[in-house]
Amino acid sequence: MSKNKKANDEKNKGNDYFSKGNYNEAIKHYTNAIKHDPKESTFYSNRCIAHLKLNNTKQAFEDAEATIKYNPSWPKGYLRKASVLVALDKFEEAQTVLNHGINLKGDVSELQKKLDEVKQELKKRQNKPREEAPKRPKTTDDSGRPLSPALIAKEEGNFHYKESRYDQAAHSYTKAIELTKDPNEKALFLSNRAACYQQLQRYQDTIIDCTASLEIQPDNVKALLRRGLAYENNENYKLARQDMKHALSLDPNAKMASEALVRLERVIKQLQNLS
Repeated sequence: MSKNKKANDEKNKGNDYFSKGNYNEAIKHYTNAIKHDPKESTFYSNRCIAHLKLNNTKQAFEDAEATIKYNPSWPKGYLRKASVLVALDKFEEAQTVLNHGINLKGDVSELQKKLDEVKQELKKRQNKPREEAPKRPKTTDDSGRPLSPALIAKEEGNFHYKESRYDQAAHSYTKAIELTKDPNEKALFLSNRAACYQQLQRYQDTIIDCTASLEIQPDNVKALLRRGLAYENNENYKLARQDMKHALSLDPNAKMASEALVRLERVIKQLQNLS
């Protein structure tokens, strides 16, 4: 625990907001705590989870790394990093991180539970036909026919995105948007670029691209989810709720939308009580 009273006060405020599902406010207070005590690992650990709740995987990963940096012997940091890697669909890397954390002193029960889950998922994947990961972006379709310049640019974007190179991915999707003449392709490319902007915390750009995509495809669930999360990050909670409700009406199994609605309703109720 930090010896800095102001830092601990901010952390406690963050914890209170986190428990109420208001992750944006929690992040603000954890950030303030870090300003008062930049080397306290628990603040990064808490902020990591708050970012992960909002699907801010880039920021969550950075906080997990900071947690480990400032307290490399604390198992919790490795649990945080593994959780982010699972969210990024990097199960083998998560397994490596968890195995390292389990060898540390302290309570590793949570790590063991997470490791069991990761191993189970890896076993499922091993039983499926294995596809060799592409070493470069696709330039042909499955039948060997050359892709259009716009689709090649899109594949480049996908390739960079999977490697967490969000700036490069956004640049490739921009090329695809400029090259395509197909409105449905344009809607897809705009939604993909919005995903990059979300990871880069460019939330207003995320909203702009998702809105443009939805003007072409009003029932694009991914675009609705991305815009909803961006609205939430920009603290426009009512518009976020509207998008999540629409997404859930189109896909009742959209877990991200149902989880977001729970926390959005809480935040909106809190704000109404304050006014």
